[in-house]
Amino acid sequence: MTLLTTNEWSDVPLSPWVESPLDRNKAEQLLRVAKASELGGRDGARILVDNHRKIRTQGMVGVIASPAVTLEILPKIDESEGDAVARTRLVEMLSVAFDLSIDAERFAGMNVQHETLLEILIRRFCDLTFAALQRGLPRRYVQQADDLRALRGRLDVTRQFTLLAANPSKLACRFDALSADIPLNRIVKAAVSRLRALARAPDNERRLSELLFAYGQVNSTPNGRLPWDDLVLDRTNRAWHMVVKLAELLLGDRFQAADAGQHHGFALVFDMGKLFERYVGKLILRALRGQDVRVCLQRPRDHLLDVLDESERTAKTRSFMTQPDIVVLRDGLPVLIADTKWKRLSAATEDAQHDIKEADVHQMLAYAHVYDVSRLLLLYPHHPGLQSENELLVSRYVRGTADRRLYAATVSLDGRADVTQRLVQLLLTCCISRDAAEQSQDIALVAP
Repeated sequence: MTLLTTNEWSDVPLSPWVESPLDRNKAEQLLRVAKASELGGRDGARILVDNHRKIRTQGMVGVIASPAVTLEILPKIDESEGDAVARTRLVEMLSVAFDLSIDAERFAGMNVQHETLLEILIRRFCDLTFAALQRGLPRRYVQQADDLRALRGRLDVTRQFTLLAANPSKLACRFDALSADIPLNRIVKAAVSRLRALARAPDNERRLSELLFAYGQVNSTPNGRLPWDDLVLDRTNRAWHMVVKLAELLLGDRFQAADAGQHHGFALVFDMGKLFERYVGKLILRALRGQDVRVCLQRPRDHLLDVLDESERTAKTRSFMTQPDIVVLRDGLPVLIADTKWKRLSAATEDAQHDIKEADVHQMLAYAHVYDVSRLLLLYPHHPGLQSENELLVSRYVRGTADRRLYAATVSLDGRADVTQRLVQLLLTCCISRDAAEQSQDIALVAP
């Protein structure tokens, strides 16, 4: 099995030699897996693009595996960072975005230098499952029916006097039995079985084999028929909540397309823009918890324009839907709209406007118009090239003398504990009135 690691929006050259890391045959396998993935689009071009002598990655990160080659795609935000740092950043973002609770101390013990993203997630899944199994395999009372020589539970009268009428030595019994064959265990076993076929690290293979043995009394269920709707998570199985979240992610049943079907491959990929949006949204939810504001992700939604009926001079329908990434409300009214952009900003010495795109500014002003809000915030990933100790606030803009403020800021991806606290300070600064000293630091945007 060949392992290749690259970044998003990068080229992976093909070699004419059959024994090379990536020849045409191996590239075709990866392209077929990308095409089979739900996130790949109709022809897989949202993940990989075939450029004849090379394949080009798109704005997706994760792992694509075929029988001959595994391609790991990592985020690209700082060219000076190595693969291990980029992989660490990605795992930390996934931890926050999907509530996986991979704390820094535990993650520091993982060998990120020699393990792919998939192997790291598999290791975390094994850690969580073994820890939960220390309390024993979850069991619940399940109603069963059987024909017994002695009455157990209650008698099934209908069955007794029809099918068993000629055999009075058997009693049709209905009873409750404590069973491990429940939806929770079926889902976890399906994840264990799937990951056992994908794991390449010897330690992960061994631990997954041990887990399969522990689930020997649980029936196997195909991935497409897993009992998600019957799953019960409550305080009695709290230790399994995190296991189920990670199983849900790795099985791809709800978050990602993980099965390449007849193409015999595996794709666990994430749209980097949406992942960054989810990561920032979860950080803001944490940062403003307990404040007198409410945070909404991907809502409310409203239209930019009304369609005017010329005959009646009235607006009958609406058009051009807007959907902000993050909206902060106070007393039910929007006080701040934030939008995330997975783009690399430039330092002030290179560009006074930090390479903020005009289209992004126009989008935020459209939000201000639709939702009648005066505080707008663009959030970008932070990187060392900005040469700024303050990782959050980059600059502030004001148009003329209006009270409308557009902030542009960066968010750290290193997972430090103080990021949430610094987000609190930034968001409260945006949401409340500012004093004259702060207003004097605003940068006016002059229309050309």
